Amino acid sequence: MSKNKWFNLRVTEDEKDRIVELAKTYKMTHSKFIITQALDKVVRVNRVAVLEQSTKFLLKNLANNMNQIAIELHRQEQEKSVFDRFNYRENIEKLNDVIDKINKIFK
Repeated sequence: MSKNKWFNLRVTEDEKDRIVELAKTYKMTHSKFIITQALDKVVRVNRVAVLEQSTKFLLKNLANNMNQIAIELHRQEQEKSVFDRFNYRENIEKLNDVIDKINKIFK
């Protein structure tokens, strides 16, 4: 098949440099590299970014739930006999440690 059609593409200087470098790395012409990336391969999604976004959402919800539990446990601290049986202080410390670790992730 004869290649007789032109396709103009606007890119930044950095994008152009990256395309040139990658084409050279794979020993392809610029056209062949761009066509291969556009048509022959699955589009790569930045899975780390997607995972990071989902993880942040879940961790924020988890941290919120844990804060609510801690608040409720602190509120009910007057009933020491019940909480002493369940290692109240130790569990609150563990809960606060986890909340601190989650908060550090988002700073």
